[in-house]
Amino acid sequence: AAKKASQEDIDAICDSLNKMEEAMNNIPKMMELDREFHMNIARAAHNNLLFSMMTYLSNLLKERLWVNMKEKTWNLPGYPQKYLKEHTEIFNAIKNKDSKNARKQAYHHLAGVEKDLLRD
Repeated sequence: AAKKASQEDIDAICDSLNKMEEAMNNIPKMMELDREFHMNIARAAHNNLLFSMMTYLSNLLKERLWVNMKEKTWNLPGYPQKYLKEHTEIFNAIKNKDSKNARKQAYHHLAGVEKDLLRD
């Protein structure tokens, strides 16, 4: 996405971030906007295979088990802010066309989410 994102793509990702910030106290809305943020990044990559995979994963993450696991982490104190900060770092790297940093920030975010989902 950092290499191929158009200004329109960057605006869509930014819009998702802004809406997440506004919905900070509404966890279900934040979770919906989280999916939107990730889908906007996949769309910005202009890679049909990646977008198809993200669409599949996004639909899978709507399943009740995943929703319950995500709600558990999103409801922990400070976690919505943590995820918003990480998303902002990813967005800034994409906006600056810094693919190396975008990859680094995305890995950091996804590794942290995995750890958060698997915690007791």
